[in-house]
Amino acid sequence: MGHARTTSCIASLLLSAVAAGCSTSPSTSGSRPVAATGGSEPPGAGRPATSTGTFVPASGTDSKSGLLFDTYTSAKLGYRLIYPGGWNVTRTGTTVRIAKFGNAIVVAERPAGSAPKLKGVKAAIKKQREKGGLLAVTVPARPVSLSAGRALHVVFTQARAATDTSPAATLLVYRYILYHDGTVVVLSMQGPQQFDNRLAFKLIAETFAWA
Repeated sequence: MGHARTTSCIASLLLSAVAAGCSTSPSTSGSRPVAATGGSEPPGAGRPATSTGTFVPASGTDSKSGLLFDTYTSAKLGYRLIYPGGWNVTRTGTTVRIAKFGNAIVVAERPAGSAPKLKGVKAAIKKQREKGGLLAVTVPARPVSLSAGRALHVVFTQARAATDTSPAATLLVYRYILYHDGTVVVLSMQGPQQFDNRLAFKLIAETFAWA
């Protein structure tokens, strides 16, 4: 009975994260890949771009600072991570969505008495597939190590319906599930399947840290 309740809770949290990830920002138009580098330090972090003339920010940089990556910190919820400069940040309850160009980073969380188990996450993913919430699992759930500690990682595809600002698309979602101090955090990073943002999303996941 306890296992069924745990699986149900995980499924509920994963489903809410999927719903948040599918929504689109009013200022989002089109789709572009996310810039990334293989270095350990976010490119441009702490070093605003300078020039002898008028500064014109490149796509994906912060229009005010010129930084390629900004840092989002939630003192209340206790975490921080980098995100592409100039992306739009919205908050709804305990869910944060950072999006632009058809790509999105979604962080959702809930209280929990213990860390999610791999078996429970796999069961929740299977349940979502059966309900049509997911199209396919491209990388099965597995444990990984991040700077923030142990996490469960899964990659899957899901459909995004067309809106006034975005065309219909198949999204590739990179999801990390972490646990810290009585809280489960689901970090989802997604973009149109035709763009390979794997390295950029991995860099962002590695910068996730408990504040």
